Amino acid sequence: MVRKPLIIVASLTLISLIVFFIFNLAYRDQILVNQAFFRMVNIPSPSLVDIVQKSSRRNLSKDDSAFLYRLSTILIRKRMRSEAIEVLGRALKNEPDNPQLKLQLATELFNDGRYEEVERLFNELLSQVR
Repeated sequence: MVRKPLIIVASLTLISLIVFFIFNLAYRDQILVNQAFFRMVNIPSPSLVDIVQKSSRRNLSKDDSAFLYRLSTILIRKRMRSEAIEVLGRALKNEPDNPQLKLQLATELFNDGRYEEVERLFNELLSQVR
């Protein structure tokens, strides 16, 4: 009689572990980026490049803009400006009216010496305010 509850508990535990493993595989990059954004972990530069490449192959949803913003912030901290500009550009294409993304992209473009693009972004930001 005791065996049935043990089998049920063992089965539920195994199912929980399988679900956790699948979730961890599916959202590994998002989890890593969130942890690095809040300075809980340090992601090595080669892994960041891998995450950038994987994210460029995905179809983006509106929710991905926050992920891309956080990824760009980490890239900026690592002094990987060209990758950050690429990621911010994709995030802005995904969410073109987001002033935070425009400002961050304009800042990085300015630091990269691309002043004409900066002027265009600041004009768009100013037109949003009016």
